[in-house]
Amino acid sequence: GAGADELFAGYYRHKAFYYYQKYYSALMLAYPLLKLGGSMLPTGFAHAFRKHFRLLKKFAKDLSFSQAQTWDNFIRLNFTIKSNFACLPLPYSANTALDYLIHDQENYLQHDILALNDRAGMQHALEIRVPYLNSKLVNYANQLYTSFKLKNGSKWLLKDILNAKGGQIYTQRRKEGFGVPIGKWLRESAGKEYISLLNSPHSLLQNYLPTHQIKYIIKQHLAQKQDYSSELWAMLCLEMWLGNL
Repeated sequence: GAGADELFAGYYRHKAFYYYQKYYSALMLAYPLLKLGGSMLPTGFAHAFRKHFRLLKKFAKDLSFSQAQTWDNFIRLNFTIKSNFACLPLPYSANTALDYLIHDQENYLQHDILALNDRAGMQHALEIRVPYLNSKLVNYANQLYTSFKLKNGSKWLLKDILNAKGGQIYTQRRKEGFGVPIGKWLRESAGKEYISLLNSPHSLLQNYLPTHQIKYIIKQHLAQKQDYSSELWAMLCLEMWLGNL
């Protein structure tokens, strides 16, 4: 199914950015309150509303008066990078309805999703098919306005087709990704060696991230005050990659 989310606006960030554009004026009027309210939502520990709170908190935190900056915030991790290279903003045009979906197709889809598919397939000697990336389907999907793709919810076009073929059991369940409980594992005994790796004074990661930021992220996560699962996973991958250069 690779490509369906990027073509038909299936990710939470697509819906969030759509509503951000649609209600831009009202959101900017409430900007200070949203920032304050979002920061107070508890997300570091498991509870019934944790997933919703995480999405709301990220939405409020990432809001900006600039539309290009807001989208850029939606796709970034919570890092302050020590670098001499400036981060280029996403080229954005208010007259185009394709911008952020095209951005995901050309970046996240190609360099993450398809790369993982390809490696998994090669490892097990499988030729993996990607039917959603048929050139005719891609061209057709990219001619549709994003607002149209989201008017009845994420991927409603695909859901309508599946409903017509008796697939309600799939279209009516909640969206499930391929995430693993990295954050939980890191809080348990099995994660101690990885936390120690990041906390080490010899950590190579300190060449790219401020030491105080690394320690703050670890402390907040282990105390269940904030969920930094994605950030810690990225930090670990970078640390281990740097150690094998």
